[in-house]
Amino acid sequence: MNHLAHLYLARGSDHLLVGGFLGDFVKGPLRGARPHSVERGIALHRSIDAFTDRHPLVATARRALPNAMYRVSGIITDIVFDQCLANRWARHHSQGLDTFDQDVFDRLLRSDHLTFFPESALAVCRNMQTYRSLLRTLDNNYVERSLLNIGRRLKRGEEFFNPASLRELGPKLSPVEQIFDEFFASLKDFVDNWHIENPE
Repeated sequence: MNHLAHLYLARGSDHLLVGGFLGDFVKGPLRGARPHSVERGIALHRSIDAFTDRHPLVATARRALPNAMYRVSGIITDIVFDQCLANRWARHHSQGLDTFDQDVFDRLLRSDHLTFFPESALAVCRNMQTYRSLLRTLDNNYVERSLLNIGRRLKRGEEFFNPASLRELGPKLSPVEQIFDEFFASLKDFVDNWHIENPE
């Protein structure tokens, strides 16, 4: 899952939200470098990623994408899932996406949270706040724009994500979109159970 889904699923305290954001930036064992509640959010982020990666619906959707893109098919499904969530936002959250976008970054970037962020994560978070990145998940070109940006950052990424390959990919995204509702329902159940099994 990508940023929007992780932040949506990081229900609870602000520290859990911070951990949900930091899951892509903090690597290795969690040994108390940050408050337990933040590390709990990082652990939840990692558990969501692991659940997504091994889910049979997601595996089927990944196999339906072009064979040449299989190595990066997990990235593609993450980006498409975020747009699916944005397009169905009112089904899942009582707060409008515009308001959620503002509120989340106000909470993440509170002054007493800043020491929890690696420098790279803080730069990304501030940039996302400035450019209203969660709200822009609704843009028609969100998937293409995101994958092109990722292609520029990944080693050899432009071999996979370039204008020609994305033109080929576009018509083949429907299997990913079609499984979203069923998969996301199972993911929310997983997160509810994770909270029960991993109490604060």
